[in-house]
Amino acid sequence: MHILQKLKANLRLREAVGKADEAHRQTGERYYVMPASADGCKLIILDRKNFRRLKQKGYISRKANVADIERECFYFTPYRNGACAIPSGVADFKRRQYLDWYAACIKKSKGKKK
Repeated sequence: MHILQKLKANLRLREAVGKADEAHRQTGERYYVMPASADGCKLIILDRKNFRRLKQKGYISRKANVADIERECFYFTPYRNGACAIPSGVADFKRRQYLDWYAACIKKSKGKKK
């Protein structure tokens, strides 16, 4: 991945993390920054309530649970009481996971253009 692509990816993740933190400050709920779908290279910010709605509508498998969200997400806010914030080591791992996912998206989108 080129340096400009890496910079763009980091800015997108930072923006999504900022939006998740802002939503957490306003509502107190736990928010997750996740990939929107396997096809696109977009991020979504979602909480448990919206996760349940997406499962009911069939956008997410009914077998998925919150543990799957925590494993697949790139960032999560603490719970309402402030417990279980993301540790710095896990945050670094999730950032690398995001950069790998973004690089794969770029490769996939270049393959579709040809």
